[in-house]
Amino acid sequence: MTDNKTRMGERIRQARREAGLTQVELAKQLGITQGMVSAVENGQTTIDAHQLIEWSKALQKPITYFYIGLEFDDSRQRAINALSRIPQNQMGTVVKILESLGEDEIDEDT
Repeated sequence: MTDNKTRMGERIRQARREAGLTQVELAKQLGITQGMVSAVENGQTTIDAHQLIEWSKALQKPITYFYIGLEFDDSRQRAINALSRIPQNQMGTVVKILESLGEDEIDEDT
């Protein structure tokens, strides 16, 4: 069974190829190493929501593109569906809000 990290990596690889970029070219645009691009594409590591914004810009895809085919519980799927309706130019603000909500929960646990 393919896990979500692998599926996300496959979507990123597909987007990179559709953009006509090599791993080296994408890495240069993102300010990371080619090895990091490879690790993400191969499902060995993931990128966080903030990084995904940069990747989506570099690959000229909406953020929701990278979630196609991933499996989530019902509440996460509803959240992704809601995110798909948010204009791309507002996505950075939405991600900051979501990240701050996650930080509040972490703070409450400590």
